Amino acid sequence: MMAGSDAIRERESPKRLIAEALRIGFHSLGISEATRSPHADRFLRWIEKKQYASMQWITRNTQRRIDPRKSLPGARSVLTVTLPYSSAVSSTGPSTEPGAKVARYARGRDYHKVMRPMLESLCEFVSEGDRWNTWWSVDTSPLLERDWAELSGIGWIGKNGIVIDHEIGSWFFLGAIVTDRSFVASTPAMDHCGNCTRCIDACPTSAIVSPRTIDAGRCISYWTIEHRGELPK
Repeated sequence: MMAGSDAIRERESPKRLIAEALRIGFHSLGISEATRSPHADRFLRWIEKKQYASMQWITRNTQRRIDPRKSLPGARSVLTVTLPYSSAVSSTGPSTEPGAKVARYARGRDYHKVMRPMLESLCEFVSEGDRWNTWWSVDTSPLLERDWAELSGIGWIGKNGIVIDHEIGSWFFLGAIVTDRSFVASTPAMDHCGNCTRCIDACPTSAIVSPRTIDAGRCISYWTIEHRGELPK
């Protein structure tokens, strides 16, 4: 695609863009400037302390993770979209039969496969043929999606490291589009956690070692999803 350097550089109203995102099926869309993440230093400290357990892959492409312009030179905007998953699906009652609990987000279709065509469709709308460049991610590329979700007003990052939307909580998937097309940015989300530490206190393995910092080696989610091998006793 063309870089779009010969096109009008003023920031555009996102009204039509938001309407298209909703038409495609996303719950919301927020916009932030493509810049270095304000939480980059926290991420780099996390890497330095090796709190990623065996996920060595996360130590690669660190500069791309904290700055979308490293993945798309000339990037101007980051578009963050949300797609809720059902919070109404309750767990089954107590049972004497052997079994396991399955997280609600994993009870439906693979969200990567669901969101991919939706993001591709939105990219087509943004790019207007070959006028603008786009690059998308749905937990599949080196990009700290939660940071830009907060910057774009989708929600704030809770002390458990999860983005919280004031309407639908944390029951949603995130997707992101980086583009060299410039849109008016949304107002960043405000932190509403205050002095609350309920998530930290409730964590059964004390994996939340400090607000918004997770020691993956203590995290049940890591051991049941990311870890390849036998579980520790």
